[in-house]
Amino acid sequence: NQSKRRIPTNTTGKKGKRSTKTGDGKAKQGPGEARRERAAAMKEIEVGIAALADRLREELRDVELFGPLPEREDCPICFVPLPHEENKGRYKPCCGKYICNGCIHASRKMSCKTKQPLSCEFCRSPLQINDKAAVERIKNRVAVNDADGMITLANCYNQGTDGLVQDDIAALRLYLHAAELGQVQAIGLLATHCFLGKMGIKCDKQLGMDLSTLAAKKGCISDYTQLAIFEQIENNNTDTERSIKCLTFAAKAGDEVSMKYLRELKDKGLAHGIDMDQIENEFEESSKAVWSEEREEAYSMDI
Repeated sequence: NQSKRRIPTNTTGKKGKRSTKTGDGKAKQGPGEARRERAAAMKEIEVGIAALADRLREELRDVELFGPLPEREDCPICFVPLPHEENKGRYKPCCGKYICNGCIHASRKMSCKTKQPLSCEFCRSPLQINDKAAVERIKNRVAVNDADGMITLANCYNQGTDGLVQDDIAALRLYLHAAELGQVQAIGLLATHCFLGKMGIKCDKQLGMDLSTLAAKKGCISDYTQLAIFEQIENNNTDTERSIKCLTFAAKAGDEVSMKYLRELKDKGLAHGIDMDQIENEFEESSKAVWSEEREEAYSMDI
């Protein structure tokens, strides 16, 4: 946790001269020194990302991009496979579980009915805690190498939420560590930052595309969609054979974003050579595999 810089207790030393020390006795960091320190940290992160990409290329060399997908994990409460979309479930830092929105909605309804405080749907830890306690929970998960916890803490640093000061370096280090542990969402996020040159990372479109491809090979459906977008950007915002293939593959696996895009192509009369009936059927089958009544109710209430 990066603490806020303390306000100097003595802002001036001798008359006419500003003190070079903060209230805790430490020398204040000049702007030039801060820039050099940030540049060194960013360089270290970029070297780490490149090393990660090299390792994953070797590890996944024989894995086909459009080969069989790994089985989806089940929600630990209802045991229905979790949807691909990250916004259809939530990570719980109290116990490190990922719970589907259907079970979250069902638990909330029960709490309202029994007039009990909201608690974790899995471990029953209280949810109504302050920012400091919430961050401590996440840090406890990070301490045991929980990659999902690392992503959660990284997001807090990235957005400056939960009482944390916004810190790109801290966020990127956590994303990188999570990716090194095999967390595919982290690999995909690093791919975005590399391709677009975000969060201070040097823009490297080829590295971004490579990382997105590697995340897709590890079974991250959203990265097939992201890879298609990268392909389109690289080809003057036009669809390519590979971008359409990525979108088709993701749609058949149940990805709603890809399916929506392909439907728009069809409506515009641009879905040439695409068997939309087959894609729709496979999308429907994949969607049924993750359907439950509770989830449907949660989605209808935008939970």
